[in-house]
This record gives sequence, C-alpha cells and structure tokens, in this order.
Amino acid sequence: MHSDRDARIRQRAYEIWEAEGRPHGKEHEHWRRAEQEVAHREAAAAAAGSTAATTAPRRSRGQPPSGSAGDSAAPRTAPGGTALPRRGRRPISKSGA
Repeated sequence: MHSDRDARIRQRAYEIWEAEGRPHGKEHEHWRRAEQEVAHREAAAAAAGSTAATTAPRRSRGQPPSGSAGDSAAPRTAPGGTALPRRGRRPISKSGA
C-alpha cells in the first residue's frame, strides 16, 4: 500500500513539474506539494467512505444523473419552441427514410 501511495505522489509531482514548464531545481517543492495533495485526497476519500452509508446509492455507469434532462418526459425545446432530439438519438427524418 505504501508503494501505491509513493507512486501516486511521484505521478502528481511529475504533473506539477510539467505544469510549471519543467523547471530545474524544484523537485523537493514539487514532491512536498504532491504529498500534501495526495494526503488531502486520501483524507477526503476516507471521509466520503465513512458517510457513504448515509448518502443516496450511486448510479451505475451509463445512467444519467437523477434530475437530468434525460429523466424528464417533456421534450427538450430550442428557442422558439422547436423540439430537439434527445441526446444519443438520431432525429427522425420527415421523409421516413
């Protein structure tokens, strides 16, 4: 587990180094920032995991989030009241082909 954490820190330090234009001599600063960010993410994940039992169940992949436009029965409309096709579906041509 410790090596996984080190790998995450190493990856994040590399991302910071690249984002800053790959400067020389800042590896200690980048590593320290990466350690802080990884620790913060781990703490947030642990806190989220402890409250997971009290939150709403997670949706499975591919389902739209609840309350999204995909859940409503009313058609989406463009300005002027023209109906728009639903996401992921091709519009039906008027010629029937």
